[in-house]
Amino acid sequence: MMNKKSMEAAQLVAIMIVLVSFVLIAGTVTRFLAKANDKEAEALCHDSIALRARTQVNIESRALDAKIKTVPVLCKTIDKKITGNREEIKQQIADKIARCWWMFGEGKHEEILGNRVDLAPALLGTDNQPNKCFNCYTLLIDQDTIEGGNTIDSQELLRYMSTHTIPNTKDVTYLDYIQSYGGAGMLGSIIPQGIEPRHGYTVSILPKNKDKESINWVKAAGITTMVAVVIGTAACATLTGGLCAVIIAVAPAAASVGGGLTASGLGYEVLHGDYRPGPNLPDGSTNSGLPIEEIFEERVFSSIYVSDLNIGEQFCGSGDLAGQ
Repeated sequence: MMNKKSMEAAQLVAIMIVLVSFVLIAGTVTRFLAKANDKEAEALCHDSIALRARTQVNIESRALDAKIKTVPVLCKTIDKKITGNREEIKQQIADKIARCWWMFGEGKHEEILGNRVDLAPALLGTDNQPNKCFNCYTLLIDQDTIEGGNTIDSQELLRYMSTHTIPNTKDVTYLDYIQSYGGAGMLGSIIPQGIEPRHGYTVSILPKNKDKESINWVKAAGITTMVAVVIGTAACATLTGGLCAVIIAVAPAAASVGGGLTASGLGYEVLHGDYRPGPNLPDGSTNSGLPIEEIFEERVFSSIYVSDLNIGEQFCGSGDLAGQ
C-alpha cells in the first residue's frame, strides 16, 4: 500500500505534468488570442475562467497546502473607442461592464485570478500568490463633445444601469445582473470628473478574495466624489444581517488616490435603500481613513468598477494574461 508520503509525492508529480501540459497548450492558444477579434477574445476568456474554476486542485499535507488552478487565464484587455449621443455612450459603457461580469463568471467564482501555494521552508518557501484584479476593457470617449453637457457623472451612469435592461434579456437590468444574477456582486465607479470627451477609462473585475473584510460598506460605501458603490440585496443582507434592500451611495466630498475617504455615518435612508447624498457632507462627517487601495485589495464580494484610466491601470493588471 502506498504510504502518505508517497501519495503526496505522486500528487505533486501529477500536478506538475498537468501544469507543463497546459503551458505547452497555452503557447498555441496565446497565438490565437493575439489574432482573435473582440467577440472571440471575450468568449475564450469566459470559457477559460469557467474551466479554471472547475479544475482547481486542493492539496493539504504536511509539506504542501495549496489551491492550484491548473488552467491558465486566457484573457486580454480589449481597447474600445466609444462614440455616440449621451444615451448611446451610457449604453456602451453599461454593455462593457455587463460583458466583463459575464466573462469572469458572474460573481460565482472566488480567487479566480490567483493560486494559493504554501510550501514547507525545506521545499522552496514559496509565498502565497496574491489574488489580482484585471482590466477587461480600456474605453476611450472618441469625440470632442457629449450632447446635453460634457460630463456623465456617477449618479447618471448608475441610474441608467438601474433602469435599463440588458439587450436580449427579459426585464433584467444591468444593475440586477451584477448584483444577483449569478453570485452577489458590487458595482462601483471611480470617476472624479465623470465620463468626459477625449478621456480614457477602465472596466475592472475584482473577484472575491476574502470571507470576511474589515471595510464596513454600509458606513463607508464610497462616500467621496471619487467612489460610487452600489450594493445589491444579496450582498447587503450579508453585510447588515438582512436590514437593507439596496445601497446606492455616491459621495460629494473630494479625496485623492492614496488618501483617506471621507465618510459619514449613514442611517435609516441607507439601510432602506433611500439614501441620496446632498451637495455637501454634513458637518458631523468623519474621516474613515479608508484608502482607495483597500477597496481594490480587499473584497468579500466580487466587484466590478469603471474608473479613470490612470486609477484602473494603477491598481489592476492590463494586457494579455495568457502571454504573461
